[in-house]
Amino acid sequence: MTGFLLALCAPSLAATVTVGPDGDYTSLDEAVHEAGDGDTILVLESDDQLVVIDSRELFIQGMGPDAQVGRLQVLGSASVTVSSLTVKQGVEIEGGQVALDALRFEGRGQMPGPALTVRDGEVTVVASTFSDWEVQDGSPVQVFGGALEVESGAFLRTSGSQGGAIRLEAGLLIVTDSSFEDTHAQGAGGAISASGGHLKVQSSSFLRGQAAHGGHIAVDGASANVSRSTFEVGEASEGGGIFSFRAAQVTVLGSTMAAGSATRGGSAFVEGGEVTFQDTHSVGGVATEDGGHFYASDAQVRMTRSVIEGGSAARGGGFFQGGGDVTVQNALWTGIEWAEIGGAWYQASGTSRVAFATLGDNHAAHGGGMAVTGGRAVVEGCIVTDNTGEGLYASGAGEVQVSFSLLYGSSGYESVGDVTLQTGSIVADPRIKAPEAGEWMPGSYSPALDAGPLGQSDPDGSPADMGAYGGPSAWLLMDGDGDGYPYGRDCDDEAAAVHEYAVDVFYDGVDSDCRADDDFDQDGDGHRAAQYGGDDCDDTDASRSPGNGEQNGDAVDGDCDGLLDQDLDGDGWSANVDCDDEDASVHPWADDEPYDSVDSDCAGDDDWDQDGDGWRLGADCDDTDASVAPDAAEIGADGIDQDCDGEDFTPQDDSAADPDGGRELITPDPDFPEREANSAMVSLGCSTTSPTSPTSPTSPTSTGFAAALMALAGSLLLRRRD
Repeated sequence: MTGFLLALCAPSLAATVTVGPDGDYTSLDEAVHEAGDGDTILVLESDDQLVVIDSRELFIQGMGPDAQVGRLQVLGSASVTVSSLTVKQGVEIEGGQVALDALRFEGRGQMPGPALTVRDGEVTVVASTFSDWEVQDGSPVQVFGGALEVESGAFLRTSGSQGGAIRLEAGLLIVTDSSFEDTHAQGAGGAISASGGHLKVQSSSFLRGQAAHGGHIAVDGASANVSRSTFEVGEASEGGGIFSFRAAQVTVLGSTMAAGSATRGGSAFVEGGEVTFQDTHSVGGVATEDGGHFYASDAQVRMTRSVIEGGSAARGGGFFQGGGDVTVQNALWTGIEWAEIGGAWYQASGTSRVAFATLGDNHAAHGGGMAVTGGRAVVEGCIVTDNTGEGLYASGAGEVQVSFSLLYGSSGYESVGDVTLQTGSIVADPRIKAPEAGEWMPGSYSPALDAGPLGQSDPDGSPADMGAYGGPSAWLLMDGDGDGYPYGRDCDDEAAAVHEYAVDVFYDGVDSDCRADDDFDQDGDGHRAAQYGGDDCDDTDASRSPGNGEQNGDAVDGDCDGLLDQDLDGDGWSANVDCDDEDASVHPWADDEPYDSVDSDCAGDDDWDQDGDGWRLGADCDDTDASVAPDAAEIGADGIDQDCDGEDFTPQDDSAADPDGGRELITPDPDFPEREANSAMVSLGCSTTSPTSPTSPTSPTSTGFAAALMALAGSLLLRRRD
């Protein structure tokens, strides 16, 4: 009976021993050699050069910074958990089930071999650090078979000939929640190289990787899945600043690539094989030759919901296609800084289909949106707008077919070569919501809304829009306020009363219908209402505002200048009361200068009749005195010739003896013949032959201003002579 109980309790009787100067053992190797299945070894202090574990179950745990081991080998069918040790020379695993937890692989620059080698078995590495480990031939971590899973690992300043951090040649490699920083490979894969087996990378970050191919990850003849990871500052001297995929089966999901640079493919280089990119974001990719972001040659490439921003290349600032078959669905490719040809896309050969893409604000000498010099490209449901260079460009053997797409640009719509516009294509302003803020969805009332390929729908079930946000696989735009209008069609997604087609109440400061018009300019004439600080005197009538033409005689102040009719000369008097509305010096109340033939004060009087007695200068011998005129009554002996007959009447006592009625005649001076002529003009009356010296109030002509002055002078001389 006692033996039976001991047998049941055997697993619980596993020993726990210590290693250290005062421990159960002085060396880890000795403790491992003596341990039985299930034993736990606590390492207080150890620096063993080599520890071998063969076909046993052990738990080894370091208990402080002095818990170190040189080399650790796990062979056969062992089941081993090792935690919290510092590894100086490396770990080799050739079978069994091994868990490495919180190990510190501390290199010292150039190392004689890898930090971790897996040839067989199932290995898990958790929360472990690999730092300053450089391998001349190989990689700091190598997988030749079996399965290795790295979780929450950190690789700092590591390098190798192939795979600056990890090299996979066979088996399975899974990397999760791990970080890679300052990794370098002489050949392929600045961080990870996979030339066999299957690679899976998820939720990890990569910073500053360098290699000849694939600044961060290179997959050659293998398969891989990369998801929810970020890649920054990758550099490749040949292809793929971030990724290099050759003859590979790869899927990249939900990942971001930034500041990749290479000769070809600043973000990704694809040669042969089948590669899928889904929900990817590439920023600032640069290639000295082809494909600032993506390069594809003789490969089958599928891209769904991809974003490309910035970057440059000689050919294909966003994407370069040199053969094969490429399908792009829901692409937002904007801001390519420069390419000699093909700002967003360049196709040298092969076939391609681009559906529901927005290609905007890209710059190239030719084909800012797309350039095709070989093969056939089908463009469907796209927006190509505001690109420098032709929006669509085809030459040589290139052919582009466009349908249900919108074309527009700062330089106008341009297509060159064999570009065919088919059903549903339009040239119009797409009314993008806020491109300067990176918001490229069609805004309210955009002609691209519901105008995509027939029979296709957006995620909300409405007819498909053109551009990156249209079609069944588009990004789902939010409707934060639940008013039925998603962001883009709703200019305020936090106010349910504000959306496309809402009723807009003027003068409340809210653009309720999202038309982006001025809420204080109801009639839309460009002038705000006067009662709200503007200058529009009638904000309900677009025909009335400053700058509008004035219609004379309509009793309407059309130009809002305070006058009921126009004031062309701007003198403050409208044309209906200004007798010359083209001369600012002529208007009512202006000073009227006589004898200049201009009615400056608009009084309607005779400018040649200063005293207003009805007689013009020339006939009137004194045009400054209304009591002096040819028809005035003469007052005798007052020294004034009131009736302008050239003499002053002098009464006589004996009027009967005076045949002239008692008047003393003033005779001309024979010494002044000119005066005689003037006197004669006065006594004879005025001629009707001169247009400037009128003879009567009813005859507005005169003999000329000079003749009139001569007559007036003669009269005055005769008067003085008398």
